[in-house]
Amino acid sequence: MLPYPIVFLHIPKTAGTSFRTGLRQVLPEEVFIYDYGVNSGWMPKVINGIVSGKGKSGSLRELIAQQNIILSGHFHAVKYFDYFSPNQFWTFIRDPIQRMISEYKHFVRHNGYQGSIQQFAETYQNRQMDLLSGIQLSDLGFWGITERYQESLALFYQQFGLQLPYIATNNAREDLTENYSVDRDILEVIEKYSQRDIELYQAALREFDRRIDRMLERREMNQLTPR
Repeated sequence: MLPYPIVFLHIPKTAGTSFRTGLRQVLPEEVFIYDYGVNSGWMPKVINGIVSGKGKSGSLRELIAQQNIILSGHFHAVKYFDYFSPNQFWTFIRDPIQRMISEYKHFVRHNGYQGSIQQFAETYQNRQMDLLSGIQLSDLGFWGITERYQESLALFYQQFGLQLPYIATNNAREDLTENYSVDRDILEVIEKYSQRDIELYQAALREFDRRIDRMLERREMNQLTPR
């Protein structure tokens, strides 16, 4: 059973669309509300009122009290600290170099961005840590790693007993684990502006490996247990 209410902090270009789509295939549509910005078309009136300052301060709390919800969107975690506790937040984390390149290409394709990737990296540096500011990795109710998406879904199933389909959507390439190649000079610039994200990702990988090991150990124990 899912621990409603839930906030899916959708860090751009981390397979968040794939994860959200998987959730929508197995859960009722009425549990989902969105905050992808006032111009996205993915923002209900209750959220729009909070963003614009025109809504009642208690409106989101009332919505949470009335029904199970999953709030999904691109936003800074701190925006909803008054409404949700850190362990109600979920997210996915991605290799910072690959995520930066992917988001840059998205900005070029869809937003008409004309700057260089080096300029983009400086403007949007440490994006994952920026959006997660105020929440420690250990505080999150669930988190996965993009490059290990199928394993993340396995951990999700172990934790919540809910099987999600593997879906790759909103990607320039179908394989979520496929890496972009990058010239050394560009790589050095991205690394320069991604140090905190790199530290986060390395810590996440270490903890992820521990979680996978524990999951496999439990499976082995279950297989050895007499029926």
